[in-house]
Amino acid sequence: MTSAQIRASYRRGLSRFEMIYIRRFSGPAGPSRSITNYGPIWARVTGFEPDEFIGSIVPSDRKIIALSQDVDESGIQLPLIAGSDKVVYRNKELVIKSPDASTRRTGDGLYAYQIVAGG
Repeated sequence: MTSAQIRASYRRGLSRFEMIYIRRFSGPAGPSRSITNYGPIWARVTGFEPDEFIGSIVPSDRKIIALSQDVDESGIQLPLIAGSDKVVYRNKELVIKSPDASTRRTGDGLYAYQIVAGG
């Protein structure tokens, strides 16, 4: 499969799912800090299977497969920041615990981010 075919496959698959936003805060902590939502980003959001509850993964966490092209085009400055950046999903704010930019990559590039988020 070529790089273009892989990207098209991810686009078709993830466009059947949901839109998320990446939320980033800036400025000093407190009520005056600014909030920027980046997106919309097509993503597949699922829970974890019981046998995946290892390390810090808990039942309320979500596995998010987010189309890398949408993340890149959202305007957010990469990399995604664990513990600081958030995912907005179904009007809920989830803390990004683990932004993985390696799992869904081939020699030709990154196709999707695999994110663990919770809260």
